[in-house]
Amino acid sequence: MKDPNSTRVNGFDKALALAIRMAATTGSLILLALALLGSMDVLATRILNAPIPGILELSEAGLAVVLFLGLSAATAKGSHIRVDILLNRLGSSALCLCRVISLLFTTVFFALWTWQMGHTAAKSWAMGEIAASLFPLPLYPVKFVVFLGLLVATVASFALLARSVFGVDNLKSESRKGQRSV
Repeated sequence: MKDPNSTRVNGFDKALALAIRMAATTGSLILLALALLGSMDVLATRILNAPIPGILELSEAGLAVVLFLGLSAATAKGSHIRVDILLNRLGSSALCLCRVISLLFTTVFFALWTWQMGHTAAKSWAMGEIAASLFPLPLYPVKFVVFLGLLVATVASFALLARSVFGVDNLKSESRKGQRSV
């Protein structure tokens, strides 16, 4: 007989993995679109001497979206840059304690950031905020997508924290592979 808690955890893990994959895929597609638009703008400027209006604004908004959509994948993989000089000298229990403290700070920071971005996106949506430029780019959809990216990153960070606190750290070997030392 299956444990109902195990089923809930597996369902949560699958839903979180799907949200992370969707965020990463969307971010990748936006990055591809930005590269194509940038290339078209360069060609139009060089050949026709007529740059495409609004490319700068689209690039700025698109890069912000790409960054925050990719944040959840980096968080889930534990691939944020960290300094290993001290950590490589710690024992396993001290290393686990450092991991929990680090994840606690990360989760609290992401939660506060998500809350603030949600508030900012709601205000932007309510007033129909548009970029003050030649190309009237609505900013509220961008801020809403940034909020969603932060929300997924916060949930991923909380899941890692819960696994670390309760000793279900099945990502330990994966997170070691993805980290870069400075």
